[in-house]
Amino acid sequence: MKQDPKRELKKLVCFLGKPLMAMEEKVEKVLWRSNLERLKKQEVNQQGVHSWLGIEYKFYFRNGGVGDWENNVTQAMKERLDQTIAMKFEGFGLDFGHE
Repeated sequence: MKQDPKRELKKLVCFLGKPLMAMEEKVEKVLWRSNLERLKKQEVNQQGVHSWLGIEYKFYFRNGGVGDWENNVTQAMKERLDQTIAMKFEGFGLDFGHE
């Protein structure tokens, strides 16, 4: 997704069975709206706290780099997440490339 977001978004749109008419303009709009740097800079995302979770909005956005999750997730958290994903997707024949 990071290497070619436009191509990947188009593949997603096709997978979801959406019409391709005027798609180029819509793809550009979606990419602009979902741009992490733009979202991070919005005031609403820099101040305030989520009413139910008590988490500051600014923490919803990290670096956004590929592999950056490793700087924010402990080994125990990774293992728990791997187990949960394996359990939820059991029987679908998916291979996530790790044990």
